[in-house]
Amino acid sequence: MNVEKQAVKKMLSLIPTMVKESQKTEEVTQQILALKIYELETFLNHVLTIIGQEEKEPHLYINKVGKA
Repeated sequence: MNVEKQAVKKMLSLIPTMVKESQKTEEVTQQILALKIYELETFLNHVLTIIGQEEKEPHLYINKVGKA
């Protein structure tokens, strides 16, 4: 597993803790935090999807040869 994927999975693993801690605040703050946490989770899952697609795609490496 590449480093980027590990980092995103680690951040996703912190979501439950964020939710738990956000419930210790006032009602309005809880609602704002719930929305922001949801947005973060959605974004991180999207990043994981992109990383997964990149891992499956073949990579072509082309060397450019210049003229002397």
